Amino acid sequence: MITARKRIPSLRIWAQRWERLRSDESLTKKTSLNATAAGLDYAARLLVGFLLTPLLVAGMGDYVFGIWKVLSSVTGYLTAASGRPTQTLKFTLANLQSSTDYDEKRRHVGSAVAVWLLFCPLLLTLGGIIVWLFPRWLGITPEYIWITRVAAAVSVLQMTLLSLVEIPHAIMEGENLGYKRMGASALLVLLCGGLTAGAIYF
Repeated sequence: MITARKRIPSLRIWAQRWERLRSDESLTKKTSLNATAAGLDYAARLLVGFLLTPLLVAGMGDYVFGIWKVLSSVTGYLTAASGRPTQTLKFTLANLQSSTDYDEKRRHVGSAVAVWLLFCPLLLTLGGIIVWLFPRWLGITPEYIWITRVAAAVSVLQMTLLSLVEIPHAIMEGENLGYKRMGASALLVLLCGGLTAGAIYF
């Protein structure tokens, strides 16, 4: 019995191993931690989607839920007109990961913000077209037209701001430090899912 117990690592030993893994600066360890962080985020999204979708259908009704799903898909296409500054920034910083020229890296971050500003008028123009014409495209009944336009306007604004607020995330991924947010993003997804469910029923 004593021998068997000795073979089983204690929680303290596992905690020490985890800390060594986190403190290791090798690319292999960073890649493993980044994959773990991405897996946690993906699992959280799957769980929220699995639990939240039935609640949304029951709370909104199948007609309004269908409108919302189509609206989400249509506004998602706006990302193609955003210039994708976060993707470019992530790949550029990944290429410069071993560089210590932090001024150059800051310039790339500033360039990403500038690209976002340049594409904002295009995004807002296309978004305005979607806001106004979306109810006609779907043939939405009159009582839902204006609420659909309000929802479309909010979705367009959210999509426009998304490229800006994702810049810190792109920086962390480009520097191969995405694992630093391990658990935080998953908790945020769960929190947003809970707030969405609360908004429907309360």
